[in-house]
Amino acid sequence: GVAATFVVIAALPFRIESLEPLGIEEHRYSEAAAIVLHEAERGYWVGYRDRRRLIDASGEALADAVRAEHAAGRLGPRTRLLHIATSFQQWVATPLGVVTGVVETTATEDPEDSVHTVGGRLRGLDQLDDLLGSGVFTYVVVEGYGSGGEYLDQALAAGYAVIATGADWQLLRSPG
Repeated sequence: GVAATFVVIAALPFRIESLEPLGIEEHRYSEAAAIVLHEAERGYWVGYRDRRRLIDASGEALADAVRAEHAAGRLGPRTRLLHIATSFQQWVATPLGVVTGVVETTATEDPEDSVHTVGGRLRGLDQLDDLLGSGVFTYVVVEGYGSGGEYLDQALAAGYAVIATGADWQLLRSPG
């Protein structure tokens, strides 16, 4: 009720005379409010797996599994995680670095070299054997490939063990 009252009062014009150029900001506010309300109606995250949330239920379960490792003291600020996913785009794969704070390197089918991916933490799946064998990554996440598949098999063959599983992801940890 308070928010609705504020919106109504803020949108009302403060002068009775005809609209002067200085009063145009009142129209800008009401127009901006209409746009925001329209986005709220249809969901802001258009194109994401869940239009109302940055991550869907499966991504939340994955983030919770990573957070549980952090809470248990096994995952810290210097722990490296390799995320194997169908895409690096946050509307396809869970943005673990954003929602859990891990240092994440992604191996994906669609690596790109652009201003948005500078830093060397986006790799192609053709480099997966080297990444898994490097000894740099304590954790591996395989996401978007269902309950198994080639990439999970590669991680298992590299010595990682599954510690948590979701509908379309597996969280693995190195034995050492």
